[in-house]
Amino acid sequence: MDVQKSVQDIFNNHHKSVVLIRRGKHSSGTGFIIGKTNSTYLVMTCYHVIADNKYSDPSSDLKVRLSRDTKEYGAETLYTYVLSDLGIIKVNEVSGEREILQFGDVEDLAPNTDIVQLGYINGYSSTFNLDPSVCPGSIAAPLQDDESGNQDIVYSGSSIHGASGSAVMFGNKVIGVHYAMSDGLFLYARSSHTVNITLKYWLQISREVPETTEKMIEMMVQKLQPSELGVEIERDLNPVN
Repeated sequence: MDVQKSVQDIFNNHHKSVVLIRRGKHSSGTGFIIGKTNSTYLVMTCYHVIADNKYSDPSSDLKVRLSRDTKEYGAETLYTYVLSDLGIIKVNEVSGEREILQFGDVEDLAPNTDIVQLGYINGYSSTFNLDPSVCPGSIAAPLQDDESGNQDIVYSGSSIHGASGSAVMFGNKVIGVHYAMSDGLFLYARSSHTVNITLKYWLQISREVPETTEKMIEMMVQKLQPSELGVEIERDLNPVN
């Protein structure tokens, strides 16, 4: 496999679907487009990227910048879940067409499989990234489950500040959402399976129901009505049974 060609192909095909997320001057992260209706886009990211924290200014609005676009768009938080560290924001009035990234199955990918992380690393206010960075890596271990029931992809690669919320890709599919690193040795991503389970939580669908991720994202797009937003955010305050 020509890794360099694979990395270049993933960048060429998908970099316009990855966004830089800012909150205040010193808090930044990554997200990627998972759904759209007209000029409104749904973006998946990490909970800690969009939540209040010691690095963010609670009074600052969420801002999103698209690849090759110097304009900053306002964003609204739609869904958050602290236990899986995932969230979805809505970006309105986006100019130009942006493709939706599709999720793929991670279950059959063995250790040493080549993957790619696509995200905005080192997105401090002193830098001005017009495009996301592409970081090649490989799966380092079998899928792992944490104490909250999340399934993690453990992989090798290079990652620094700003990468949280990056799309971890195998070919043309997203297999995980990057959320953490361990002493610079290993990187961690919530698997596409955990994304599916979190979507069910947000939509109040039983885990046992075999609903696809794509179908649930379509359901979210259909629910883009202002009167419903507060209900979804408020659900995050309740524990999962």
